[in-house]
Parts: sequence; C-alpha cells; structure tokens
Amino acid sequence: ATQIGAADKSYTEMAEQVEAHTGGVHLNSEILDDPQNPDQFEAVISVRGKALNHKQAELFRIIGDYLTEPDFNDTERIRTVLLQIQTSFENAIPGSGHLYAARAGAANLSKSAHIREQWSGISLLHLVRKLTAMNDEKIKDEIAKFVKISNFLIYRNKFSCAIIGEQPTFKTTEKSLAKFLERLPDEGPDNGQETFKNEPKPGQFGWATSVPVSYVTRTFKTVPFSHPDSAALLVLAKLLRSGYLHREIREKGGAYGGLASCNIEGGLFSLLSYRDPHILRTLQVYDDAIDWAVSGDFNDEAIKEAQLSVFADLDRPLSPGSRGIHEFANTRQDLTPEKRQQLRQQILNITRAEICTAAERHLAGNSLKVDSIVSSEEMLT
Repeated sequence: ATQIGAADKSYTEMAEQVEAHTGGVHLNSEILDDPQNPDQFEAVISVRGKALNHKQAELFRIIGDYLTEPDFNDTERIRTVLLQIQTSFENAIPGSGHLYAARAGAANLSKSAHIREQWSGISLLHLVRKLTAMNDEKIKDEIAKFVKISNFLIYRNKFSCAIIGEQPTFKTTEKSLAKFLERLPDEGPDNGQETFKNEPKPGQFGWATSVPVSYVTRTFKTVPFSHPDSAALLVLAKLLRSGYLHREIREKGGAYGGLASCNIEGGLFSLLSYRDPHILRTLQVYDDAIDWAVSGDFNDEAIKEAQLSVFADLDRPLSPGSRGIHEFANTRQDLTPEKRQQLRQQILNITRAEICTAAERHLAGNSLKVDSIVSSEEMLT
C-alpha cells in the first residue's frame, strides 16, 4: 500500500512527499499472541511513520492518503512491486532458510503460526509467484481484492493509536491525529474473535529450492508466557545452542550453525540448523540433544551463562521509537511490567531440576512436533 500512488498522486509523487516530510511510512501485518493461551491471538495491520515535530501534520496527511485513497489502478506499478517482493523473498531464503523452514513447520501447530506463515513465509512466496505469472486481465481480478480488503480494514473504530515523542509536543500531535481520524469511515464490520479449534498436524515436511545445503528444523508446540515452565524453556534454548547443538551440528557436522529458540508468546520451541550438509544426521542430533537436556549434563556455569544470554535478549538496547512500539504491543497483549518482572525473577532463580523437568515434559514427551526441511530436491529425496 505504501509503494503505490494515492490521493490522485502517482507513486513517484507520493515517494517524493514521503522523502521530503518524513523519516518513512510503513504498513505491516502482525500477530499479537495471548500470553495466557497461544491458541488465541489478535491479527492486526499496523501503519507506522515518523517525522520531525514540525512535520507531524504532513506525516498524518500522507498516512491518511495511503489508507483512504490508495490507487490500485496502476497495474504496471503493482506488477513491479510484486516482482520486487518476489525477488526479495527468493534472495532471502539462502540467508534465512532455517527461519522459513521453522515458520513453515510451526504453521502445522497453531493458528497464529499458520497465519504468520501465510503472511511472511514460503506460502507468500508461492502466492506472489502465482500473481506475477498472471496476464494483465487476471491480475486485475486479484487487484480488485486489494480494494475490498482496504475497504474492510480501514475504519475509525478499528484503530488503536500510539504517539511516541516528547511530551510537550503531544497537544500539537493530538490535533493532527484527530484530523487524520476524521478522514476515516466511522464504523466497519466486527471481525469477531476466532479460537483455533482444529487439531495440530505433527509430521515431517520438506520444501525443495535451489540451494546445495539444507535447513533442518524441529518445532514443538509448548506453553505460553504465563506458564510456570516458560522461564525454564527460555534458559533451555540457550543451553542447547551453546552446550550441545553448536558442537554436534557445526563443529562435528560441518553446518554453518546449530541453534535453538523459544517463543514463549507463541508457545513454540525450535531446534534449527543453518546451511547444513546433512538431514538425517541432524534429526538424530535433535533426539540426542533432548536426551542430553533431560539428563542435566551441564554445569552451573553453563546455566549462569544461559541466564545472562536470555537477559541480553529481554533487555537489549532499543531506540526511543522502538521502545515505544514495543511497549504499545505489550499493552495490547496485557504483558504488564509486573508480569515481565515476574518472568525475569523466575529466570534468575531457575534450577537445574526445573530445566530438566521442562525438557522432559515439553520436548521428550511431546508428540506435538514437526520436522521441516528446506533443501535441494536431490537431498530431500
């Protein structure tokens, strides 16, 4: 939406206005997970922009133009944007194949992960390829869907807004915000709430691409932020990466990397390999790694280092704008400072027994898991 024309201005004219008056305008899709239940979530579209204080009115006008008067009539421009998206995805897979593999695997375990994959994974690449291959008549039918989506989404009663800046400027900014909101239709249809009721689909899946190496992932459906074991799983991911996977997958197996990640907001835990010459060997390493974690074959120093690594992620430095955006999402998800501090305290007080128990309960004894591999067709067969 921000790569086309709007308000009777061409894409070039809009781009010039964005460049002249703002530090950028972006529109993205996001999932806000429920910290109590990973099968419940809020799917949102976010629009973000930044500008100097004296340019706030222009910023809101430009955002309003994109949202209320997008120009979907320029088929050539839309085709160009789609080709850019396709190229970007294709170029990203060699560098981030493990993330695409994990996202594709997780899509079989929860509804929120399924939508994330549709919005930013291999499924989106397939859709974009399908669109770019269409002739002008067929692609116009698809473009008509963009108009319907825009008309369905952009309503005043669906907006939640956050302003990040110096407090003395808020009164001026509020006026620009009010003028922007006046441009939006009053009320739209209620999207309602959907709970993921379908059963997860564990199994093994592969995607062929033109790379001479593999990206091998195993993803487990685990527990959400509020669960007592979430702190142990965060520490366990760091222990597995530094204490086992790096040695077995990179040093012995010859892959570029062996990793583990824990997403406690989405209730997912993943083991990953990066640019891996093996597939079956790596899957066996994952089995052995879980046995290693359950046995507690790591010392107190390793636990301490894993705790510090978790805190480095939780408390990493952010710019003022990023801090505000992060806090806005926390507010929407009801992740209060008290809840986040409680998690930090649990991480600080974690014991070896709690880590081993979490490994046994949520990894070793968990049938809700998916192996997903991105590789060449030759290696997959």
